[in-house]
Amino acid sequence: IENLVTKECEKLLILLNKHDLLQIETTRVLEKRLKLYSLTCEWLIVPCCAIGQGYGISEGVNWLLI
Repeated sequence: IENLVTKECEKLLILLNKHDLLQIETTRVLEKRLKLYSLTCEWLIVPCCAIGQGYGISEGVNWLLI
């Protein structure tokens, strides 16, 4: 992920889709796997589900806009 995020990056939003499924990775596992702790920009992982009520998506987008 370090290669995808440039020095100009201020915020990184990761939407953890399919959160309604039982086999989904936790946000902590994803943080470690992507080595997010090494980034200098702000980042947020938002568990979400795009179907139905679509929870999580608007919360993530609102965080980007703040």
